[in-house]
Amino acid sequence: MKQLRIFDDPINLMALSVKNANIPHGKLRPFINWVGGKTKLLPQLLPLMPDKFATYYEPFVGGGGVFWGLAGQGKITRAVLSDIIPDLIFAWNAVKYNPLAVESHLNGHIKHDSRGYFYMIADKQMDDPLEIGARLIYLATKSYRSRITYNGHRIFIHGYAGNRNIPKDKWKGILQPCSLALQNVEIGLVQTHVPAVTGDLVYFDPPYIYSEANYGKKWTLQNYESIRAQCDRLTQNGVHIRLSSRDIPEIREIFSKYTIYPIVSQSNMANKLGYTKMSEVLISN
Repeated sequence: MKQLRIFDDPINLMALSVKNANIPHGKLRPFINWVGGKTKLLPQLLPLMPDKFATYYEPFVGGGGVFWGLAGQGKITRAVLSDIIPDLIFAWNAVKYNPLAVESHLNGHIKHDSRGYFYMIADKQMDDPLEIGARLIYLATKSYRSRITYNGHRIFIHGYAGNRNIPKDKWKGILQPCSLALQNVEIGLVQTHVPAVTGDLVYFDPPYIYSEANYGKKWTLQNYESIRAQCDRLTQNGVHIRLSSRDIPEIREIFSKYTIYPIVSQSNMANKLGYTKMSEVLISN
């Protein structure tokens, strides 16, 4: 197998766990931990993306691993990023417009970090979008398995990861490069239909089928059939489509008319035996 690399670090996909890439400060990378993030899979995903495209759309942006990977390659001139979680959109826009203030808030969270503080901040009523966004970045960093669920217009956390220490300089050199890269990016709540046109690229990274993921309800075949209908419409309009999902027969059946690439992955949901190996697919038109 050819050695895969990301940011000049080798990644052994057959190892028990995929090691985090040592991304240098000043390089673009996700500023928030997110379940299902694709940063570790970039060596496999990026070569399967179009060489050229107009506007980049990502309706389930999460931590934006693929967006940051493409932006780091200089391939994104304009982008539209969206998600269903308002607090997450607040976080992205806060980093875009005021990265220094976000870093200041995060440094304050690091300074006071403890189990009691974590739950106090999680339950605190906030009105300032910047504070709400910075809080979500902190909670996602210290939440058990980095899992946060959005359900009924409310954020639910899944325990405090007391054994995960946050370095004092964790976000130093990260937020400002991200902010610069986001200046020509539109960030907002997810739209019912992606308004992409000929030559654009749409990357879908929805929750795994039968999984609640971050959205508080199980995703079903019907959800994926709805996305497939969008993919069909976009394909007819000359739009580049890429979609990540778990490699199961139901997904292969729904997208049987598309090109399906196998992707080697591992679950973020660690257990006592280590990380769970799993297979994903990248679907392309």
